[in-house]
Amino acid sequence: MQILKRSLLIALLVKTIAGAGQAFPSPDSLTRIVQAHPVRDSNRITALLHLSDGIVYTDPGTAMCYADEALQIADSLQWTKGIALAQRQKGNFYYVFSGNTTAMALRRSKSLPAGKTGCLSVLRKDKPKIYI
Repeated sequence: MQILKRSLLIALLVKTIAGAGQAFPSPDSLTRIVQAHPVRDSNRITALLHLSDGIVYTDPGTAMCYADEALQIADSLQWTKGIALAQRQKGNFYYVFSGNTTAMALRRSKSLPAGKTGCLSVLRKDKPKIYI
């Protein structure tokens, strides 16, 4: 009986210590990369899109803001692949949250430059199955 009490006490103590360590989360590595890299270039776009993809379920509003910022930077740089990747990320965001028609509209976007086949391969790379 005494062994059972001690093992229960130890288990509760370990659970409390493990839970207390999660109360103060440290910044994510991608968040630190985005904060440390204010230059508006392709590296920032890539980090923003990876971060947006990583937090889409936990913080959808912030994830969409990161995807929008990546799209704005890609537009200002006229980087075709960056535009396609940002639109794909926004399409994935709407797909995850059941905005199927908006997701399809973003995937069929006409804002990509004509004659650029590289961006179409990016969009078709992992096209989700959208059911309407």
